[in-house]
Amino acid sequence: MLKSSHRVKQAGHAKILSHQTDHYLRCRHFLLANLLVLVYLAQPAIQKNISPYFNPLQANPQTPLPLTTPFSAAQELSPTPLPTPTYSTAWQDGLGKQGTVILAMRDGIYFHLFAYHPLYLPLTRLTAGSWDDTSPAISPDGKKIAYASRRNGYWDIYILNIETNQTAQFTDTPDYDGSPTWSPDGQWIAYESYLDNNLEILIKSVNNPSQAPIRLTNSPGIDSSPNWSPLGRDIAFISDRSGEPEIWIAHLDQADNRFLQVSNNPDGNDISPRWSPDGSRLAWVSENKDQNNIVVKNIQNLAEPIKTLGAGDVFTWSPLGDMLLTTIPAPNQTNLASYLSASGEIFYPPITLPGSLKGMDWRNGSFPLWVESRIKNNPALQTPAAPIWSSAGTVLNQAPPGGRSAVVAVNNLDAPYPYLHDRVSSAFTTLRSELHRQIGWNFLDSLESAFQPLTEPPPPQMQVNWLLTGRAFALNRAPYDASWMVVTRENMGGQTYWRVFLRTRYQDGSQGAPMNQAPWNFSARYTGDPESYENGGKEGPVPSGYWVDFTDFALAFGWKRLPALPTWRAYFEATRFNQFYMDGGLTWEEAMAGIYPPEAMLTQTFIPSRTVTITPTFKNFTPSTPTLTSTITLTPTLHPTWTPVP
Repeated sequence: MLKSSHRVKQAGHAKILSHQTDHYLRCRHFLLANLLVLVYLAQPAIQKNISPYFNPLQANPQTPLPLTTPFSAAQELSPTPLPTPTYSTAWQDGLGKQGTVILAMRDGIYFHLFAYHPLYLPLTRLTAGSWDDTSPAISPDGKKIAYASRRNGYWDIYILNIETNQTAQFTDTPDYDGSPTWSPDGQWIAYESYLDNNLEILIKSVNNPSQAPIRLTNSPGIDSSPNWSPLGRDIAFISDRSGEPEIWIAHLDQADNRFLQVSNNPDGNDISPRWSPDGSRLAWVSENKDQNNIVVKNIQNLAEPIKTLGAGDVFTWSPLGDMLLTTIPAPNQTNLASYLSASGEIFYPPITLPGSLKGMDWRNGSFPLWVESRIKNNPALQTPAAPIWSSAGTVLNQAPPGGRSAVVAVNNLDAPYPYLHDRVSSAFTTLRSELHRQIGWNFLDSLESAFQPLTEPPPPQMQVNWLLTGRAFALNRAPYDASWMVVTRENMGGQTYWRVFLRTRYQDGSQGAPMNQAPWNFSARYTGDPESYENGGKEGPVPSGYWVDFTDFALAFGWKRLPALPTWRAYFEATRFNQFYMDGGLTWEEAMAGIYPPEAMLTQTFIPSRTVTITPTFKNFTPSTPTLTSTITLTPTLHPTWTPVP
């Protein structure tokens, strides 16, 4: 009886549960159907609100990635094709809470200022003149931006007031002024200036700009890249007064023992110091034998060891100090990512920017409404820069056999074979013309090599030779011997790359900028120093004068650099510091197939050099012409004749 009653209750519960399940499924299907309809109807609006600068990786920040995430510092990421730009007011609240990033990015030929946030704001152009604007610094109240600009023909400091949208000139000298940094109260700006043939640090009043600046440093070497502590009494900077670029601190409230050396890196240079928002920590870029890393040191406890976050170069702290936004070093592109300052984990995954950076800053301020008004008045501020060259070939419209292209002669080019591929010759001629305007002399009129035919034997260990494709060129190294070209060494992903700087013709500040990087001296290997011999040279002193970064300038036109071969320390040709190529998205094999038929690639014919060949002589070989042997002639001995005695 009890068992029967229990079965009836179970059946009733099952019936009720079945009705509930059916009702839940019907509701779920109804909600899903309506949700799909809403997504379909909203799809055009969603697509409209994405900028061509916006990367899908930014839309949903993942949980922090471990530092061991497979990502090579030398890896080159492929940019994603992106839709038409527009703006949305949904990001105002996000920018108000997390702040806005102001960065100086190459925008065509020049560097311009951009507003940006990895989640809420695509790259939005703030300046667009035919001059360079670099090293932005946001005021503590978030209402002004100090930056270096060459809008008047010389490098000076300017201040942009975002509330009035007015720009005022802060310094006015023929010498280079750059890298501004604000005092915590906003009353002073420290900056680097080219004085006495090197960089020094000056401090100038914001409220009384007519007052003469105060000179903070006065040493024979470089003192550059100042960064003012939020606590007010310290300025961190770079100095090579100890022999190589290291991080130093200037105590403003001390007359004696004012300067304190913070870093001591035996493996490389330490550059770009940046204080955390609370002033307790100092971060900088530290070089080693593999790559550049972002490191952080607790300034309140100098005995505490330095913490390495990961690979990085140009960087800035977030307003809360919980992360650092940084570029990830790569040979031929600029990747942007972020690290959590406490753990070193990657928070925003790496994305590829359309140009290199020369400084950035991240603060809270009145940026959201100001940027929105600018976008409404000019939506083109979120569009990429126009291409700076176009492929205007001479034979591209013809139909070569097998779909191949041709190499064409480059006018007024001094090279063993003055030819380049028809698809890249315009990029070279435009680069040559613009570079001449930048440095004031015809550097690219003479090359060590341009196109090389297959009849030329490849250099040792260089079977993949881009010069054979017509898509590469090798710089003339004569300016290097004349000290009009210097080369700095960069380590990425275990490989060695080089950065080429060219001295400008006019050294009055109207061309180029001072260097704060130590160049590599290849000739030091021949000085008898065993360490320099083993390392293939050593770093030399930072050169004086004004220089142009040719490597970065050439990359704006699509010309990439090559890594050194493993034997570069002993074999100078293997450095390849003077070789640049444009692959156009092709592999070397595909580029070769674009100008040569398949049979030419299978049977490469080199022009042999004249070498005396020794012919072996076989055993018991009798020459056809006998050798004459002199005959010995016997001379008879005269016997005396006997004469009788009378």
